[in-house]
Amino acid sequence: MACVININGFAGVGKLTVGKALVRQLGDAKLLDNHAYMDPAFALFKVGSPQWRDLVDDLRATVFDAAINVAPEASLVLTNVMYDCDGRLYRQVAGIAERRAVPLLSVALTCQRDEHRRRLTRRRTPHKLTRWRSMKQLLEIFTLYSPEPGEHRHLEIDTTALSAAETASQIAQVAAMLGQISSNDDTA
Repeated sequence: MACVININGFAGVGKLTVGKALVRQLGDAKLLDNHAYMDPAFALFKVGSPQWRDLVDDLRATVFDAAINVAPEASLVLTNVMYDCDGRLYRQVAGIAERRAVPLLSVALTCQRDEHRRRLTRRRTPHKLTRWRSMKQLLEIFTLYSPEPGEHRHLEIDTTALSAAETASQIAQVAAMLGQISSNDDTA
């Protein structure tokens, strides 16, 4: 059975790399990286400006609405950076799973500070954070969003010593269990 997998983590921990590995392992899955709706806003407006926020919100809503119509047998893998104050965004992701009538697996990726710094500062992708000083400030201000206990299945993985494929395997195993539980609930 399909599911929605939301991979959350600070910039540079490997969300997109793990998401790509997970889609390869799952086979029939679609990857929706948060930069799909954020990059146009980065290109047009100053980050955090009202115009930037409005465009991100509008594009995200459009993309999330379209995601509901993906083939029912396909799982959706989303990457996001959700801080502790981003409950609204989490509810939007949960709404995709609800409207698709599939389980939601919430995943938080972390890594140790030295490794995080190494990963972040070696990135060369446009519109991605690469300055450790900026990330350090974010780490001091925010924590990652976690769903309420029992709200959805939640998995936390420290990727410091794991490859993307190993991390994806751990996520795929839990997703498979969720699919089996949900399928059994449907037949009961």
